[in-house]
Amino acid sequence: LDGDTIRTDMTIFLPQNIYYRNRAIQKGFTLDGKYIDIEIKFVRSGLVTEKKRNKIIDDFDKLSNIINRGFVPNHGETLYGLSIIGFQKFKTLRSFLNDPIFQAAMNAFTSHDKKIILLCCENIQYPNPTT
Repeated sequence: LDGDTIRTDMTIFLPQNIYYRNRAIQKGFTLDGKYIDIEIKFVRSGLVTEKKRNKIIDDFDKLSNIINRGFVPNHGETLYGLSIIGFQKFKTLRSFLNDPIFQAAMNAFTSHDKKIILLCCENIQYPNPTT
């Protein structure tokens, strides 16, 4: 959070909504339009811990905050928030899904303008039904 600016991992916007602070090439720019903001987390392995869970819940809170504040003059408005959480191991994903605090946070976050995508990178082998 920097003044009225909240930085997310990724922002999708129309190119005409970016304004550079001056004509010189520099990092400084302002967005003024309507956006989709995205937060991304990757959980490598292990069972759910308070620290891992809180980092993800902090992302939910950040996205909720920027959507709930609505239009901000000279900044624009986030219309949609997306939290993408990748898990390296299926048992780690299952651990989070079975955690009541994490479940409650997901349910409280998810709405028409805020969604969660859960991904798992592990290749799961299923028994062959013909053998």
